[in-house]
Amino acid sequence: MAHAYVKDIMTADVVAAETPGFAGHHGHPAFRHHHQPPAAAPAAAGLMTRPAVTIGPDEPVRRAAQLMSARKLRRLPVVDHDGRLVGILSRADVLSVFTRPDVILGRNIVDQVRHLEGVVAVRDRFSYPLPART
Repeated sequence: MAHAYVKDIMTADVVAAETPGFAGHHGHPAFRHHHQPPAAAPAAAGLMTRPAVTIGPDEPVRRAAQLMSARKLRRLPVVDHDGRLVGILSRADVLSVFTRPDVILGRNIVDQVRHLEGVVAVRDRFSYPLPART
């Protein structure tokens, strides 16, 4: 997927969780996965980045990967234009963009190499006899 966007791969099954004394990006509550039990408020607040590092759903996955790498984040909240939580992006989500069958991956590499300046493609269509055994 050459031009994947965060909204294409994010997990949208998240709910907001109030954490006393902590406001996330734009004053909105912090978040947790829908299936995880809420953590104790002091522990959750101690683990969160202040201010929350977030990304928008229309940002390219490449940008999300750069942000996660630079900030050493395992997960990245996805917020809309109003700062409301709409999803969560994990490292596995980002890596899923690169999960392709070998045939497709090979074609992509060949296509990219063909367009590099100075690269000459040579195809050998001759058959060679096997060397004689001595």
